[in-house]
Amino acid sequence: MRNDKPIYSRILAEQNKIKHGFFTRKGGVSSGEFSTLNCSFRSKDKNENIFRNREIVCLYHDQKLGNLKTINQTHSNIVLVIEDPSIDSSAIQADSLITKIPNIILGILTADCAPLLLYDYKSKIIAAIHIGRRGAKNKIIMNTINQMVSMGTNTSNILAAIGPCIGYNSYEVGEELLQEFISENSKFIKYFKKYN
Repeated sequence: MRNDKPIYSRILAEQNKIKHGFFTRKGGVSSGEFSTLNCSFRSKDKNENIFRNREIVCLYHDQKLGNLKTINQTHSNIVLVIEDPSIDSSAIQADSLITKIPNIILGILTADCAPLLLYDYKSKIIAAIHIGRRGAKNKIIMNTINQMVSMGTNTSNILAAIGPCIGYNSYEVGEELLQEFISENSKFIKYFKKYN
């Protein structure tokens, strides 16, 4: 097993009340196409490997496996607030998690999509968001922030860190998706580049 460390956000690393990390595929026990730190139960990897990989993530955070909360991500704009530390959230369909319970790990699984971490350093509210193109268009970030505000967040106290995701030059979409975005707001054209 490799002992690779996660990628950090400087702005969140400067906060002494939280621990975070964007984990890569390295550092786990899975093999073959799932090598090595596969944490997704939606894959065809062995469950014992997935549990062990999730334990590795929890050990990094000095927490037990039951403190890791993940969701069944569906490219939606649905936000789940974790209010009960004993909840098993893995079967709940959502794309954002929020909590103010200490010692809870919020986990988002991504490949091409972007993971976004939000931290209200005054109210001690955290959020982890899975942002795909559908969730972005359907305002998953805005829904998450609105929910944080309803829990006591002042938006001026939110720190944000976006994790590794597919790059601008590496993701091709069709004309239909382009039109879907720019029909909502013509300024969105700046996020697209046409190739001949």
